Amino acid sequence: MGKIGRFDTANFRTVLNEIRRLWEEGSVIILPHARQRMVERNLDELDVQNIFLGGRVTQQIGKRFRVIGKSVEGAKAACVVEIEGDLIIVTVMHVLRR
Repeated sequence: MGKIGRFDTANFRTVLNEIRRLWEEGSVIILPHARQRMVERNLDELDVQNIFLGGRVTQQIGKRFRVIGKSVEGAKAACVVEIEGDLIIVTVMHVLRR
């Protein structure tokens, strides 16, 4: 863990605020892999937005963060993102309930 730009990556609340800021600014890159998964999993950009606005960062893996929230329809879903100047959406998935 460490810092990205001006914020502390160990503080998940700060990371989530940065994710939301970049999303609102439109500083977003959705990787082709994520676009493919969105189609396969019937999720779209409104679902991704809903995950970011109502979700929480649950995990850091290297320089990636997992954000869990809900789709527009209320299904539990997650995004894996990187923050490198822009918000990079790596993949999107449904989260299965146990």
